[in-house]
Amino acid sequence: MKTTTVSRWRRLAAACAAAVAIGAAGPALAQFPAAQAGAKAAPAAVTPQAAKPKPAEPTTATPQAAKPQPKPAKPQPAKATPAKATPAKPKKPKKPPKIFVSADGGGGFASAGFTSEAAYSLYGENATIVATFPDASGAAVAVRGAVRVWRRLALGASVTGFWSTPPAKVTASLPHPFYFNRPRRVEGAASGLGRDETMIAIEGSWMVRLNARTDVQVFGGPAFFSVRAGVPATVQFTESYPFDAAAFTGVETARVSGSAAGFTVGGDVSYMFTRSIGVGGHVRFSRAAASLTPPGGQATTVDLGGVQAGGGLRVRF
Repeated sequence: MKTTTVSRWRRLAAACAAAVAIGAAGPALAQFPAAQAGAKAAPAAVTPQAAKPKPAEPTTATPQAAKPQPKPAKPQPAKATPAKATPAKPKKPKKPPKIFVSADGGGGFASAGFTSEAAYSLYGENATIVATFPDASGAAVAVRGAVRVWRRLALGASVTGFWSTPPAKVTASLPHPFYFNRPRRVEGAASGLGRDETMIAIEGSWMVRLNARTDVQVFGGPAFFSVRAGVPATVQFTESYPFDAAAFTGVETARVSGSAAGFTVGGDVSYMFTRSIGVGGHVRFSRAAASLTPPGGQATTVDLGGVQAGGGLRVRF
């Protein structure tokens, strides 16, 4: 009796162990074909347990380079629509001046000197006087006028006056009152012998503008000169017995004149305060040669003109 009961308990225990083993091996046996799993199928009563899902293995993701983000666009200010302005009437350009007038005062420098020889009768013979005039300076005035004829070219005329009073060295030969061919020599200086020249020129000029207010003109042309000069005519002297010598005291003068043709060239700078009024200055060189004949003497050649400069008023129309 005991043996039968123990045998039953053994069988029941073996059946339970087998059931547990089959339940644990169920998921693995389901992956193989039925032939490999064994001929015996699992008891219908045993329900196979679902396999526990394996945790997913972490995958190492390759980091991708971050794409650069585009910069945000700057906000553009709204353009204001300009109001339509009424177009102003174009101003008519001012015409350049056509007439140029200048009046200058100044001086002449180193006007050429000359020598004059005069003769007169004294004690039945001829007395001779030689006067030597050095180079001298003096006062000068000039008036110029021109009319623009083409672009920067203008044609016009000028009048120039020059005055000087150079001293003269005088040497005279005076006859003896008692003897022939025994002249007496006297020397001295004479002052106040005035000399004046007038020049009239026909000039062409070319103007160059430096800026809105300043311009330069270069001019030149033929010129006509006239000259008048004071020269010693007779000698004033003193003498005493036996009259072998005489002393110079002065001269009596005479006015002689001459004329000649020559030329003139120069330059002028002007600065205009307004369109019509301004100031300026000029420098010119002119030359001619005239012949002067003192009383009773021989003709002598005198160089006229020279270097002159001055400044004054400028007027434009």
